[in-house]
Amino acid sequence: MIRKNSSSAIFAIITLLICKSAWAEFIPSEIKLDYPRDITGGIVDPEIAASRLLFAWTNQQRELWVGRLSPFTGEILADQFVKVDTNAVPAYAIGNGPEWVEGANSPSIIYTKYNENGQFILARAYLKNGQWNTVVLANSEGKYGPIGNLNYPNNRPVINYLGRDPDTPKKQTTYWRYLNAPSSEEIVPGSESPNGRWAEDPQELVLSIPTIPGNPDYRQAFSYNINNKQMTQLTFGGESKSAVFMWRAPEFDYQPTFFVLTGERYLQIYYLDQETSLWTYSHAISPPSSNTWLWSPEPIVYKGRTFISMVASPSDNQKSRSIPTEIWLAGIDPQRPFYRKLSDDTIAVRKDPELFTTRNQLYVLFQRIASEEEPNIGTGVFRLNTGF
Repeated sequence: MIRKNSSSAIFAIITLLICKSAWAEFIPSEIKLDYPRDITGGIVDPEIAASRLLFAWTNQQRELWVGRLSPFTGEILADQFVKVDTNAVPAYAIGNGPEWVEGANSPSIIYTKYNENGQFILARAYLKNGQWNTVVLANSEGKYGPIGNLNYPNNRPVINYLGRDPDTPKKQTTYWRYLNAPSSEEIVPGSESPNGRWAEDPQELVLSIPTIPGNPDYRQAFSYNINNKQMTQLTFGGESKSAVFMWRAPEFDYQPTFFVLTGERYLQIYYLDQETSLWTYSHAISPPSSNTWLWSPEPIVYKGRTFISMVASPSDNQKSRSIPTEIWLAGIDPQRPFYRKLSDDTIAVRKDPELFTTRNQLYVLFQRIASEEEPNIGTGVFRLNTGF
């Protein structure tokens, strides 16, 4: 017994030293990406279609734009910008910009725009014969914030979005539907804003839902199966949960795995046990930073490993445009703990990290904003090298 514990301790120390050594050798590098000056209002909260290296955003002028990243360098291709639509709702107005969903032959952009009455309505932009086309989704008046599934069979992509609860008009609830079938629309029972994310298994929607009546800020993680209409509670007790993501992780034999952001301080990792078919808690991760509040975590599987990017902040004020922040990368293997600070020591406000891959590199795209301490710092869209 003592020998086993000693071996475990030695292994943990060796693992920690290896991780520290790898971390020490990494030199953070923030590269500002250039783009044409005539791009109205700049690039704001870009959303990447990782498989295509396309990115989309809406600006304060209510325009929907699309750009493209180089598959070799991850830089913005200056001659690949297209203004796709007007009357698009800016990200700041609803808390999220355009998103991507797979189509039959190419990805589509789903987004919120204003109709002729100034009302929210859902829209789709798609490529056909090399040209972007737009269409308003039928029966979507008053709905907003659509999120699509990139893994669903191409002939039946699904989306989820927000709208008023018909029984409680002051309450926002989550709806889902097949993209091209408005009559399929259903309410996700018990849901409230914000809406959820689609799991890698296409019929599963994961989201956080209030579990204490009268306390909308205390939430637990749930999954909802759109086929059998079964709602499953995934987490119980402890601090409030948010930012639920589910995928098949190599670290757990490609079994369904999810994380939740708990108390906005750390990420808890769960996996589906193959023998018991029960969700099992594995461990928690939190970067070794003095900035202990975490935002915007997103996972990606790259070369057989899961990586999660996130923002680390000294404040719980996620909407702040003046408090300096950092961007970190973490792994989820409990036997190989890994953390890497990707941002450099420049005092800046960093937001909305997006992981993407070129032909031979894993990068992070993010927005940098001048802070009150450094008002003259460069702002715009930046790329981070991950070392992978």
